[in-house]
Amino acid sequence: MVAETSCQITVSLPWYRFISFNKAVKLNSTVIHLMGFLVLLATVQLWNLLHHNPRLQVIGRTLSKAWDEVVGFLLVILILLTGYAIAFNLLFGWSISDYRTFFSSAVTTVGLLMGISHHKEVIALDPVLGFFLILTSVILMVLVIINLFVSAILMAFGKERRSLKVGNSMAQ
Repeated sequence: MVAETSCQITVSLPWYRFISFNKAVKLNSTVIHLMGFLVLLATVQLWNLLHHNPRLQVIGRTLSKAWDEVVGFLLVILILLTGYAIAFNLLFGWSISDYRTFFSSAVTTVGLLMGISHHKEVIALDPVLGFFLILTSVILMVLVIINLFVSAILMAFGKERRSLKVGNSMAQ
């Protein structure tokens, strides 16, 4: 008669034998945050340099003169984005994972406006309402509001350039 025995062999490998990407991910995250901080410092330094050259002061004066219009358009864009994010969250959050929370719905709506398309899932779930929401969000936010935002800045820039040319011609 043969007796069956089970033999388990456990091997304890040292911790350094396995590859851990934890430190590499932390280092990568630190480098990305450091690069973002350096870009911020470079932007502040560029902004300070704009005040020393009269030709480059046009940009700073343009942004300061158009600030009221820019803030108004940014507020309208934020209100529309919040409204569409809430609408997509309430209507499609129960079935589409991209719209499950308000934040993910807002990110997906901004992605939709940038061309990252999630419209097929929405239209498949509710063809009429999905098509209406996507069409109105694209028309309102991209074609109307952002176009007006850019045109307000360009109009202020044109006025500032004309005033610079008039100032230069009077100085001569």
